[in-house]
Amino acid sequence: TRSNRESCLGRQGPIDMQELLTSQYLGVGLPDWASILSLGVAVIGFTVTLIKVAKSTTASEAAKTAAEQATQKINLLETVHDLSTLLSILEAIKTDVRRRNFEPLPEKLSSIRKSLIGIRAKYTNLSEGDQSTIQSAITQFRSLERKIDIELEQNSEIKIGAINHLFSVHIDELYEVLSTIRSGDQ
Repeated sequence: TRSNRESCLGRQGPIDMQELLTSQYLGVGLPDWASILSLGVAVIGFTVTLIKVAKSTTASEAAKTAAEQATQKINLLETVHDLSTLLSILEAIKTDVRRRNFEPLPEKLSSIRKSLIGIRAKYTNLSEGDQSTIQSAITQFRSLERKIDIELEQNSEIKIGAINHLFSVHIDELYEVLSTIRSGDQ
C-alpha cells in the first residue's frame, strides 16, 4: 500500500503535489507534456493560418479577375459608344461635303483621327483585321485633311464625289468593326 507506493516512487514519506508535477511519469514530466502540447497547438495554428492565407489568396485572385472583366466590359461599352458617335459624325461630314461646306472639314478630320487612335488604344482586343481597318482610316483621313487644306488654300476645285466615296468606304469598314465588337467576336 503506502510503503509500496513509496518504494515505487523511490522515496520515503508523504507525496507532495509540487513534487508530483515535477516528477517523471512514464519518463516525461509535466513541463515536457506542456512543451509537447504547445508544439501541437502551434502546428494546428500554423496549419489553420496556411489554409486561411490560401483561401484569401484565392479570393483576392477572384476579385482581381472580376475587376479586370468589369474593366474590359466598360472599355467595350465605351468603344461601342465612341465608334457609334464617330460614325454619325462621318455621315454628317458627307452631308457637309455635298453642301460644299469645306471650311470645318480639316478640323473634323483631325478630331476623327484622334478618336480612332483613342479607340484603337482603348480597346486592345481588336483583331489584326480590325486594327488594320482603323489604321487605314487614320492614314486616309490624315491624307485627306492635308489635301483639303492645300485645296482650300489654293482655292482649287474639291472633288465631292471622290471625297464622299472615300468616306463611304471607311464608314462601311468601320461599321463592320463596330458590329464585330458588339457581337463580342474579338
